[in-house]
Amino acid sequence: MKFCKTLFIKSPEGSRAKIVHMRAKREISQMGLKDPKTNASLSCSMVSNCYSRKNLIYPKVKKTSLIKKIMYLIFLDTETSGLNPEKHRTLEIAYKIIDTLTERVIISYDAIISQTAEVWAEADPKSLEINGFTWEAVLRGKPEKSVAGEISNDLGRIELGSKEAVFVCQNPSFDRAFFTQLISADLQEHFNWPYHWLDLASMYWALRLIKDTESAKTLVEQDLSKNQIAHYFGIEKEQQPHRAMNGVNHLIACYRALFASQVPG
Repeated sequence: MKFCKTLFIKSPEGSRAKIVHMRAKREISQMGLKDPKTNASLSCSMVSNCYSRKNLIYPKVKKTSLIKKIMYLIFLDTETSGLNPEKHRTLEIAYKIIDTLTERVIISYDAIISQTAEVWAEADPKSLEINGFTWEAVLRGKPEKSVAGEISNDLGRIELGSKEAVFVCQNPSFDRAFFTQLISADLQEHFNWPYHWLDLASMYWALRLIKDTESAKTLVEQDLSKNQIAHYFGIEKEQQPHRAMNGVNHLIACYRALFASQVPG
């Protein structure tokens, strides 16, 4: 840790970008990324040219063009083999990307991810009971690197590196940790993907404070679950078992209900 601190403070300007780029290239070579214009496979030497935010493929959005500025909301959910990202792995990931100007879903993705017998042996039985995954289902999944490549191609195809965007989850501290297992923080930074991950529970908490401060004071953690938020807005509970795309659709329904509600004042 001490070495890293010295490296980033005392190294010449731009060295951190070079380090991130080097790490990113190592991952890219295993992910089967495509050129967003030609759909041809990218080599490591081509990546920085195709996916850099400075490249003409991804022109920067003019900050003065407020009316036409595109904002993407990436609603994401994961199902995992347990709660601890240090020993558990992602079994399924799903997301829908919505253009806030048109409210249109522009990309929808869902994938089951294969894992090793060793990972399955470490799985938490309670988590598997909730998401309903079996070993047979996991065996039919895609390799982690293939899924990482498909996600990167999706986000590259919509030029995410040059667009304003945020991730939206029910529990972003959980989903982000498992998402980073698939695509490292270095690679996310290299592609200039969104840094901010927003959570529905905080939005709901703020709304309750505005609408009814006294009732908000009595809220407990259980009241901030997605099913409880859904109940508040008259939405049915999430479908069972807890699968990633079910979670994404339920999350979007709650998000839309939250912002459609009338706030006094």
